[in-house]
Amino acid sequence: MRLSRSTLPLAAFGFAGLVACAGDVVAPVSPGVGIASFANSRTSQRYVVLSRSLSLPPDLDAAVAAAGGTLISAHSEIGVAVVEATDADFAGQIAALAGIESVTPDVVIDWQRPMREVQLAGDVVATAGGPGLAAGEPLAAAQWALGAVNADQAWAVGITGTGARVAILDGGVLASHPDLRQNMDVAASRSFVPGRLFHQDVSSHGTHVAGIVAAAINGVGTAGIAPGATIIGVKVLEDGSGSFSWLPDAIMYAARPLSDGGAGAHVINMSLGAVIPAHRGNVGRDLKAAIRELNKSLERAIAYAHQHGTTVIAAAGNDAINFDDRKDLTSIPAMNGHAISVAATAPMGWALGATDFARQASYTNSGKRAVDLAAPGGDFALPGNARCTVPGVATAPCWVFDMYLSTT
Repeated sequence: MRLSRSTLPLAAFGFAGLVACAGDVVAPVSPGVGIASFANSRTSQRYVVLSRSLSLPPDLDAAVAAAGGTLISAHSEIGVAVVEATDADFAGQIAALAGIESVTPDVVIDWQRPMREVQLAGDVVATAGGPGLAAGEPLAAAQWALGAVNADQAWAVGITGTGARVAILDGGVLASHPDLRQNMDVAASRSFVPGRLFHQDVSSHGTHVAGIVAAAINGVGTAGIAPGATIIGVKVLEDGSGSFSWLPDAIMYAARPLSDGGAGAHVINMSLGAVIPAHRGNVGRDLKAAIRELNKSLERAIAYAHQHGTTVIAAAGNDAINFDDRKDLTSIPAMNGHAISVAATAPMGWALGATDFARQASYTNSGKRAVDLAAPGGDFALPGNARCTVPGVATAPCWVFDMYLSTT
């Protein structure tokens, strides 16, 4: 098996966090810089309509049409709708309707920073070496995370994720990947990015996360933590960015039962996030006000999922921020109600014998007000470029093996 940029690799070392990351940050960045912009186009403006109650006015569709707009989506269960219009007076007309709380221009947000990725060049000898069920997976010997979370002990008592449906809300999932395809529910997978298909994963981040969750036990590549789970690819990003309105639309779809036209997901994973300044920063006042209002639609969608039995996982974020020290900042969706916020851990020098798997990753966000739990995410903090060999996998700089090996 050859891992290189010239061929489609089965796996790569990167940062994804166990069902919770937003790509890695090589060095801390200034929160709020370049995170958002209004989603204007030359032909129309998209708006998120929020009702004062958890229901929509019964005549909203007709009112939107009369004002020259188009209803894109309507979630009567949570009082949220998405509309498009060209008329500059449209928002004011809809906001004047009885029962409407706000009509807010949609915003494009950089939800993910570029993922640091190392693809191994050269021939990789396919020899077994993983724990438990992963013993026959060629690259599992380099997957320290399996042991860190005692995956083999869960597998030994029959807990492999079989029957669980996990919606990966990300930049797409490559459905034909040889380590993922047997676990993909292609029929239920969707794209909320106009003009793009759910499996068009430009950055490979969503495919990487999907492998962490449920790469199959099939003698190919790596092993997922829950190798029997079903993966539902839900595309909400294009190369790390996406319109805010795509997220609540996707969450509502993922959480609805199959019988009601939804994905029937038991778990929603959002390895994405944005840091929003509450009182100061480089985001303009109008933009901050818009995000604050838009976030109400996200809160309602997450609450709906939670109330209907769907567990919502979100990345704590990779900005190296301690939110207990920075109370002027908020991370969404990690700090939204009912979302479980996950930070990242990683050993430093695993290929040299390090086994502190609870070590806080150098880039992860932290703080009691922002993090619920932590899980393997990988790191790159080991100094120097000394080389290490993991038998049957590869020889590479030792720090590479502290990263998270998964599909790409």
